[in-house]
Amino acid sequence: MSKNVLVIGLTLLVFISLGYGFRQRKVATEAVQQKEELEKLVSEHQARAEAYQKMAEVAQQEALVQRTICEEQLKNCK
Repeated sequence: MSKNVLVIGLTLLVFISLGYGFRQRKVATEAVQQKEELEKLVSEHQARAEAYQKMAEVAQQEALVQRTICEEQLKNCK
């Protein structure tokens, strides 16, 4: 009788372990998919940030040109 209880207990443990393993594999697969999506978002945001950085540099250069023009106009007014 005690051997049967032990066998049944171990069988239950095996099935519980298998269920847990399959659930963990599903969780791991979902985590990998989420990681890939986040990496894609990161690359998109980095590309946007680089584009905005370039636009800011161009705007700064334009502002410097406008400042120079204004300074020349002020000199001519005096």
